[in-house]
Amino acid sequence: SAHYELKQFKSVASVLKILTTKYPQNKRYWTQLSGIYMELKQERNALSTLEMAHKMGLLEGEKEYLRLVNFQAYQGVPFRAAKTLQAAFDNGHVERNAKNLETLGSFWQQAQELEQAIDVYQQAYNLAPQAKTQIKIARLMILDKQYTEATKFTQNAAPDAKHEQKGELSYIRGMAYFELNQPSNALKAMKSAAQSPD
Repeated sequence: SAHYELKQFKSVASVLKILTTKYPQNKRYWTQLSGIYMELKQERNALSTLEMAHKMGLLEGEKEYLRLVNFQAYQGVPFRAAKTLQAAFDNGHVERNAKNLETLGSFWQQAQELEQAIDVYQQAYNLAPQAKTQIKIARLMILDKQYTEATKFTQNAAPDAKHEQKGELSYIRGMAYFELNQPSNALKAMKSAAQSPD
């Protein structure tokens, strides 16, 4: 029965491929073909089908764009996902809110583009200051050797920061001072971190 179902899906895929060639402007055929490829566990084909629909300008609404970029990142092309989402922001297809900026930041981070990740996470943080985002940014600053920026950025904890998160920020500040060869400032920050109960 599973074998029969598989054969059915393959037949449907063949028909949909013909339909997308005949009627390329019909979005439904593209999305159905992508869905069938998913059923057939052909994720690369599913993604390229969605990307084709995107190239032809058939995607509408934030949900469809977010589905595409999340799929791109999931398929191991976070750089492409970041570029696509950035373009969707610029074209007004996706709202530039804190949540979507966090998503973009995570794509840049996965793509090892630390400067872009930091920049975008900071935009998200400015819109909605949260301790978890602040800590993420501070850690990335250390990774990217932005030590001076890290000491400044960790000075004031986000309004929602819990005690241990404040400790974490102090600890990161201490690491930054240590890298800047400022042992007394590093020690002060580390002591402050140590006063935070686990």
